[in-house]
Amino acid sequence: MNLAITLLVAVAIASVIGSVLQQDQAWATYQQKFGPFWFEVYRSLGLYDVYSAPWFIAMLLFLVMSTSACIYRHSPTVWKESTRFRERQRDVGLRAHRNHREWTTDDSLHDARAVAHQVLAKHRFRIRASDEGERVVLAGMRGRANRLGYVFSHLAIVVICVGGLMDANMGLKWQEWTGQLRIETRDDVPLGELHQDSRLPPRSTAFRGNISLPEGEAGRAVYLDVRDGYLAQELPFAIEVADFRIEYWDNGEPRAYESDLIIHDPDLDEPLHRTVAVNDPLHHRGHAIYQSSYSDGGTRMDLRLWPLQSTAREPVDGEARVHGQLPVNLGERSYTLEMEDFSRYNQGPDAQSEGESADYGPTYTYRLRSHTGEARQYRSFMEPAQVDGRWYFLTGMRSAPEQDYRYLHIPADRQRGLDRFMALLDTLRDDQVLKAASGRAVDSFFRNTRFSETSLAPWLAGAGQQMARDLLQGGLPAVEQRIEQLLARTGMGGDAEEVIRGFMRDAFHATLAEAYAHTLRAEGQELTSPAELDDWDEAFFSDAMEVLMVLPAYGAPVFPELRRFDHRQATGLQITRAPGEGVVYAGSLLLVIGLVLMFYVRHRRVWVRLARAPQGGTQWLVAGLDQRRSRAFEQEFASLARSLEQRSTDSSGHH
Repeated sequence: MNLAITLLVAVAIASVIGSVLQQDQAWATYQQKFGPFWFEVYRSLGLYDVYSAPWFIAMLLFLVMSTSACIYRHSPTVWKESTRFRERQRDVGLRAHRNHREWTTDDSLHDARAVAHQVLAKHRFRIRASDEGERVVLAGMRGRANRLGYVFSHLAIVVICVGGLMDANMGLKWQEWTGQLRIETRDDVPLGELHQDSRLPPRSTAFRGNISLPEGEAGRAVYLDVRDGYLAQELPFAIEVADFRIEYWDNGEPRAYESDLIIHDPDLDEPLHRTVAVNDPLHHRGHAIYQSSYSDGGTRMDLRLWPLQSTAREPVDGEARVHGQLPVNLGERSYTLEMEDFSRYNQGPDAQSEGESADYGPTYTYRLRSHTGEARQYRSFMEPAQVDGRWYFLTGMRSAPEQDYRYLHIPADRQRGLDRFMALLDTLRDDQVLKAASGRAVDSFFRNTRFSETSLAPWLAGAGQQMARDLLQGGLPAVEQRIEQLLARTGMGGDAEEVIRGFMRDAFHATLAEAYAHTLRAEGQELTSPAELDDWDEAFFSDAMEVLMVLPAYGAPVFPELRRFDHRQATGLQITRAPGEGVVYAGSLLLVIGLVLMFYVRHRRVWVRLARAPQGGTQWLVAGLDQRRSRAFEQEFASLARSLEQRSTDSSGHH
C-alpha cells in the first residue's frame, strides 16, 4: 500500500510537470529557455517528454501489474462481503456489537417476524432469514455497492494506466532507441524528399504534431519535434485550406481566427467541408484538428532596394516572397535577401497619446546574407511613424535572435518618402559634387570669419571632402580618426592645433550642409547657401546627419523599401491522435464512480433475532454494524430500533 501510494503521488507530480512544461518541443527551444546547464539536467531526467520517459512508463507498468494483482486477490473477498448476508449469527456475537438492543413482547414468533420484515423493508434493507424453528434471524443489508467502490477505484487505476501506456508511444521510443528512426534536421524539406525512416505511416502511434498550410494549399502529414530535429507523421487523409480569416479589435489586436478546411478522405464519397476555430476543433477518424496559430503564407512583396554602402547609386526594384530568397547585386558585391516574415498589423504604445496604443502598419523581417554566409536580421516598417512631431522610417537590426533590435530613425521627406534621404546619400557618394560642395563650404567659411589665410583653404576643402567620405564608410569615429591623422601630419601643437581642429570640424559640417543644399536644388528649390534653409529642412538635415553617423554600424549594404504587397496568410493546425484518450476518460469515470461509492455509500448490516420466550411471547435482539462506526449510523440504528420496538409493542398490545 505504501509503495502504491508513493507511485501514485510520483505519477501525479510527473503529470503536473508534463502539463506545466510544454512537451515535445525542439531541443533548441529548451536550450534557449533554460540555458545549457539546466537543459542537460532536464534532458537527463526526461522532462521534455515525460509521458514517454522510461521511468514514467516503468511506474505505469508496475502500477498496472501490482493493482491488477491486488484486484485479483481481494475481489473474491469483496464479492462475498457484498453478497453474503451473514444470517447465521449467534446471540453472543450479536450482543458483542456496539449497537444492539433487546426487549420482549407478547406476540407470537410468526407475528414478530412479519413486523420485523415489514420495518426492515420500509427502511430499504435487503433481507434474508435463517429459520431454526424456535429461533429466527432476519439479516438486513444496505449500501453493499460501497464494497464495489473498492473494486471500481482500483480497476480505474489500471484502466487509466493502460490508457497512458497506449499513448506513451513505446513502439516509437523503441525504434528511436534502437536507431530504426532517422531524425531529419534539415529545414523545409518537402515530404516527398524525406527519407523513408523519417516518415511514420498513418495510425502507427499516438502523436501531437503541427502543420502550417497557406490558403489554397493542402497537406497530408504533420511534423513532430524530436530532439534536435523532426519526423513526418503521415495522415490517412489530406487537409486543404480553402480560406483563413482573422477578426481584429479596434486597436488592431487579433480577436478571433478560423479556417475553412476541406478533408479529402478516400473513405468518404465526397470531401468533407468544415470550419475550425480556437476551442472548436474538428474530429475525424480518431484525429483532432485544432486551430492553434497563424502565420504568413508567402506574401508577395514589391521592393525597392536602396544602396546604402555600395558603389551602386541607382535603386533596384525586385519582388520577394515570405520564406523565399531574392538575389541582390549592387556594385561589386552580391547578397541574398531572405524574407522571413510579414505582419500586417503591429500594435505598440502611441507616441502621441500616453497610455494609448497605435497600429504602426505592416512590418517585414528579413536577413541579408553575404557570399561568406554571414547574415544579420532586420525588421523594418513599411510606413513612417511619427515621433516628436516628425516622421521617420524605422528599421531595426540584430546580430543574434536573443538580442533586441536596434533601430535607425531615417527621416521621411515632406511626401513621407525616402527619396530625399537617399538623394542626399547619393550626393555624398559623388566625388565631383562633394569636391565642389567642400570648396564652396570653405570659401563661405573664410568669407564669414576674420581669417584671410587663403593658402589654408584648399587644404581644408580636401579635408572636408575626405571626412565626408569617411562618414559614409565608418561613421563618426572614422571622421574623428581622420582629423587626428591630418593634425599629426601638420606637426602643430598647443593652441594652433586646437584652432586647426576647430577649422576642420567646421569644414566638415559645412561640406555636409553644402551637399544637402545641392540635394535640395536638385529637387527644384532655389537656394544660394545652406543659411537659407527653413526650420523643417534644417530639422531634416539634423536627423539625416544622426543617421549617417551610425549607418556603417547598422551593417546593411542595402535597404529594401516595401512599396506594395499581396498579403497571403497560412493557418497553423495542431493535429493529435490519442488512442488511449477514451480509455483514460473511461478510467476517470470509473474512478469517480468508485470514489462516490466508497465515500458516500455506507455499507450497513442489521440483524433481528427473534426467539420464543420461556414464559411465552417473543424475545427481540437487534444489532447493527457499520464499517466506519459513524455517529450517523448510531442515529440511524437508534431510529430503526425504536421503530421495531414500537411496532412490535403495538402489535403485541393489539393481539
